[in-house]
Amino acid sequence: KPSRKKKRAILLASSPEHALPCARESVIKYGGCCAAFARDDPMSPKKKGFREFLVHLLMMDLTALKHFMNDMVASWTMAQRWKLVWQGRIEGKLEMLQEAHPGKVVNTVAIKGGPQCDWELKQLSDGGEIKNRFPNINLIIFEELDGFGQALKNGNLEALSQGAS
Repeated sequence: KPSRKKKRAILLASSPEHALPCARESVIKYGGCCAAFARDDPMSPKKKGFREFLVHLLMMDLTALKHFMNDMVASWTMAQRWKLVWQGRIEGKLEMLQEAHPGKVVNTVAIKGGPQCDWELKQLSDGGEIKNRFPNINLIIFEELDGFGQALKNGNLEALSQGAS
């Protein structure tokens, strides 16, 4: 039975979109937290549209129009903006978990997926930007969702972390 009394130092950092809803639900059920997100997540960067431009133009709000133009150019020219959002979410959750669990290692979990998951894994692995900033995290990689769910259910995620990374 999962313990709801206290949060565990587990962070779901990467998951393919098809597995994310179940993975998020499982990690939260067993006391961890989730920073992974999908394309349709409200925090996922979206391209700015022409309709919003017209609204600012018609209202003659020049300050808002200037800010909108800057955001619109960035949204159309930075194809990989999701990477910055992902890094910010991961680093924020890692800081939160380290403060909540002083002296404990944060088990950072990833479920293998496509090219985006591969890039995320590189950031979490030795030599990656996240791993360099948080050298004491344990990266636990699962080939598929079933293995992750089973490890949480059996309570042996921490045991798996001994040989992981």
